[in-house]
Amino acid sequence: MTQLQSRRTANTQGGRMNHLNSILVEGNLVRDPNFRSTPSGNQVCDFTVATNRNYKIADQKYENEVSYFDIEAWARLGSACAQNLKKGRGVRVSLPTTLTPVSYTHLTLPTNYSV
Repeated sequence: MTQLQSRRTANTQGGRMNHLNSILVEGNLVRDPNFRSTPSGNQVCDFTVATNRNYKIADQKYENEVSYFDIEAWARLGSACAQNLKKGRGVRVSLPTTLTPVSYTHLTLPTNYSV
């Protein structure tokens, strides 16, 4: 079995692809992670990742867009994040998820979107 065939086998179930959405977020931590325990004793680590996107607009001008992602890591992963992550450090987060965008408006800001 080739490497490609083994990947296909691992990614299928009953001959069909698993229908999972996932996103990859690469950026820098905005602040130090916040590690806490829930009332039931579960450990959770919250942190925010900032990503930059530069793109060219008309007349050779460039635009910079910053996006912020609030991330929660639970249990042992949360504990590892709290021990190893610091403000300004580069991170890569892979999120297997169903993405549901939600828009909201602030009184003084334009419409924002959250996933």
